Amino acid sequence: MNIKEWLESRVNAIIERQEKDIEKYTDCFNEDYDYFFRWYAEAMYKSQMEYRELCALRSIIKESGIDEIEKAIETRKYNLEHDLLEGSLKSRSTSEAMNVAHVWMVEEKQDLRNMYCRFLSEIAEGKKIEG
Repeated sequence: MNIKEWLESRVNAIIERQEKDIEKYTDCFNEDYDYFFRWYAEAMYKSQMEYRELCALRSIIKESGIDEIEKAIETRKYNLEHDLLEGSLKSRSTSEAMNVAHVWMVEEKQDLRNMYCRFLSEIAEGKKIEG
C-alpha cells in the first residue's frame, strides 16, 4: 500500500467512525433532547466539524497526487494555525450557547491541526520509504 492509499484509508476510517457517532447522537437527539444536549452536544458539534473537514480532504485525496495532497494538508494546517493564533479564544456574544460553541470550535481546530501534523509526518515517512 502506497502512502496515498494509506492516507485515503485512514481518512475513510475516521469518516466512517464520525458517521456512526453522528448517527448515534442524532438518535439520542430525536429520543431525548435534554439528555442529548447535556451529554452529547459537544461531541456532536466536534464530530460534525471533523466530518466536514475530512470529507473535503477526501475529495482532494481522490483527485490529486501525493505532492498536491501534502500541499493541501499543509495549507489547511496553516489556516487552522492562523485562526487559532489570530482569532479570539473567547466569544463575546450575549448568547451563552454561542460562547460555548466558540470554545468547542477552538478545541476542534486544535485537534484538526494536530491530526494534520500527524498526516504530514506520515506522508514524509512514506516518501522516504517509497524513495
